[in-house]
Formats: sequence, C-alpha cells, structure tokens
Amino acid sequence: MNVQKSSIYVNGVPARILQQICLSAGMKLELLPFSYLGIPIAARKFSVIECFVLVEKVVARIRALGSRHLSYGGRLALLHSYWARIFILSKSIIKRIEDTCRNFLWRGSHIYISAPSIAWDQICKDPEMGVLGIRKAYEWNIASVGKYIWWIASKKDHLWVKWVNGIYLRGTDWRDMKCTVNSTWSWRRICHVKEAVIDGYMGEWWISAGNEYSVQKVYQWLTRGDTVVPWWQFVWNRFRLPRQRFISWMAMHQRLYTNTRLARFGVVSDGLCCLCADEAETQAHLFFECVFSRKCLQILSSKLGMYIPCTDTWQWWDNNRFQNMFVKKLVRDCIIATLYSIWHCRNLSLFYGVILLPSVVMDKLCRDIQCRCRSVVSGHILVKFDDWIVRLGY
Repeated sequence: MNVQKSSIYVNGVPARILQQICLSAGMKLELLPFSYLGIPIAARKFSVIECFVLVEKVVARIRALGSRHLSYGGRLALLHSYWARIFILSKSIIKRIEDTCRNFLWRGSHIYISAPSIAWDQICKDPEMGVLGIRKAYEWNIASVGKYIWWIASKKDHLWVKWVNGIYLRGTDWRDMKCTVNSTWSWRRICHVKEAVIDGYMGEWWISAGNEYSVQKVYQWLTRGDTVVPWWQFVWNRFRLPRQRFISWMAMHQRLYTNTRLARFGVVSDGLCCLCADEAETQAHLFFECVFSRKCLQILSSKLGMYIPCTDTWQWWDNNRFQNMFVKKLVRDCIIATLYSIWHCRNLSLFYGVILLPSVVMDKLCRDIQCRCRSVVSGHILVKFDDWIVRLGY
C-alpha cells in the first residue's frame, strides 16, 4: 500500500485516538464525501447534484459518439453496455439517464428532438418479447442491490453482514427485517428491495445451499410476465449485422417511416412508393408487392434454389422443413438482408434520387453474405455446407 496516496476516513472516533491512528499509520486524515476511481463515496444519501456527475458522464460519451454517424444498430449495441450495479440510485437520476439513452437511440443526440417511434418502457424487455433487450435501469438496480439481501439470507462471511446482524437484525429472521424512523436511507432502500424480491427468493430457491446469486436471473424474474412473440428468432440472430436486425425489428412493429406515414404527418406531399411510383408506399407494398422488391426476392429464390413467398415470409420460414438448421439460418439471414437492402435502396431514391438495378443490389448482397458466413461460421460447418454458400455467388 502506498502511504502517500492513502487516506484515513473515520466517524465517531475521539480526537486523541484519531491522532494516534494517523501517527501510527503515517497517513493523512480526510473527510467524506470523496471520489474513488470516479465513484462518489459517502456515509449518507447521495444528493441529486452529487449523482448528476453520472448523468454528465453519459452525456459526454454520447456527445463523443454522436459525431460518428452511427446507425440504429450501432447505437443499440452501445446501449447494451448499460450499468446500474454499484449504487442504490434514486429514481430521478435513473430517469435522467434513461431519457438520455432514449434520445441517443432514436436521434443520435442527448437532446430531446421528437417523440420516439416506440416507447422506452416497451423496448426495455427481452428480445423474446419482440423488443430490443435493453435493461430497465430501475429493475436492474433492484436486482443488483438484491445481492445484499442474498448475503444476509445465506449468512455470507462478510464484515458488513455481521454488522447488519448486530445492529439491525439482532437474531431475527431476515424475512422480518424492517426499517425504523432512525434507519439510514441505504437501509430503508435495502428493506424496500427485500419486499420486491422476497417472493422470488423463496419461490425460486435462490437462497438454497450451493446456489450463487445471479443479477441477470433476478432481473428476468422482476420483468417477467409478457408473452413471447413467434417471430423473435427470425429477427434476432448474431449472423446478421446490427443495423439489419434493427430495421427488421422496426418493420415487424410497423414503425418504419414509409411515405404513407410521412404523408400522414405532413412531411411529404404524397405517399407514393419511391421505387415504382405506382402505389402507396406501405410496408407490405414496399417489401413484397413493389416491382423492385419482387424482382429482388425472385433473384434470391433462384440463387437458393427454392421458392420464397412474398406474403407471410417469416411464417413460411418458421413452418418450412429445411434440409438442416444451417440452411434454415442461411435462408433467414438472406431474407433479412434483402429486406434491409430494399429499405436502403428506398432511402437512396428518396434522398438522392438514385434507383439501383435489382440485379446489382442482389449481387452485392449475396457477396456480402458469403463473406459474413465465412467470417462467422465455424470451419467444420463451412466445409460441410460450402455448396450452399458458393451458390449465392452464381
């Protein structure tokens, strides 16, 4: 230990004894609060001003990332590194951080510009529920603080657990622990968390012998209850690029800003399709009924050697009996990539007036899928199913 970089923090110690401690240790005396590795340490509840430094750090990071022109998928990947495990955070600070993250996801900035396409509470659920899988900060904070309850319940050999048993519990069962008028803010919050997770502790046997506490497991229990959507495996998979998965997810929720929606908002004068200019640009028309999209799907069908329908595509993929699981995943990735390419071509036509040929688009797309498969798929699987990957280049 470096004595020059260390300090002593005490409370309730007489001045004479405190002086002897400092002389014996050779360290200087400091007062609370202080920061350790950028984390504020205090013996009382953090004020909003003290916690606001956390919000400022999130905003500073978003400002640095906002200049990189990230796609929706890129922003989503960054938000998955969200944290709330160290402190017992107040609801106001959690709300500020979530508002900042929400603005960054939808608009690439920490400033609120317009209403998001989908409400934040609706997207902070598991991908199986048809959403993005971003963690809810408040529930994640409860699951993290719940570890202290697990320590007390399982009688962990920690100095803090012994102190709690001597000061607060005094021989009573952990299920009956309560806060009093004189209890500290942190202990009141721990008792509140105990009431939130006690049913899960007992019903799921998290405190039984040999079990280890899992923040992820408790978080999933706290956010349980929603039904699993049948198409989640069609959209969320690691073989496709994040931006392709995100656009497919928005399409499943009917939230893409097609010309029909933009005309309803008064952004464009008419709602005609940007690729054919014959009919209204709805999602069904853009991806499956437009001449451009039908030609793209026909080219993909010929390369894969199978018929891909233009209606209920994901249901066809889910119900079809493919040769094996690799072929099923390959067909899924090709369909998702094709839908994204159609959306990309639509944006090129809308913003730059450029319309590419379907053959050019699909040739580039198939080459990209070949490269992606060879970089992600294991070697022995590539050898076994190389003929499927090669046929995409024909």
